Amino acid sequence: MAGAGGASPAMKLLWGIHRVFKPPFEGSGINPGRDKFLFRVGADYFLRLAGLVAEPFDGDLMLGVTFLAVAQASVKHLNHPTQLNPLAVDGVFPDAMRRPVTIASVARALNLPRETARRYVHRLIDMGYCQQTGARGVIVPAAVMASPQVDAIVRDNLTALDLLFEALDRSAVRP
Repeated sequence: MAGAGGASPAMKLLWGIHRVFKPPFEGSGINPGRDKFLFRVGADYFLRLAGLVAEPFDGDLMLGVTFLAVAQASVKHLNHPTQLNPLAVDGVFPDAMRRPVTIASVARALNLPRETARRYVHRLIDMGYCQQTGARGVIVPAAVMASPQVDAIVRDNLTALDLLFEALDRSAVRP
């Protein structure tokens, strides 16, 4: 697959994840059995996470993914890939440190038409998960990130990650 051209939104999302996170097995040669096992284990994790993200949004996965896109993009400038930022109190940055995200940037990040992204973002605003800031910006407020709904996703994600790592640990599959 050279790119995500005419793929579904979910496949485009997966392709974007692939471009960001290069597999740790590059250069180790093709091993169809191992590769399919790793795909299955990764798919199990992805599907668990998809369910977790969709749950607070009445099962609407794309609404949950849009929420994550806004939440991540507004604090991307504060996050470091290998360490916790001490400015995040209990893992949550204050609103004053968040950078508003435009609907256009959400549309680009999720490879969605701008109008579709606008509808999802406005639904999140109407539901109280996002807050409009300025003329065109939107953030996920710190109060939402510290809410019981988000805490439940974080907690359940840890369980899903444990299952992923346990499956990899128990397997004989190595790069």
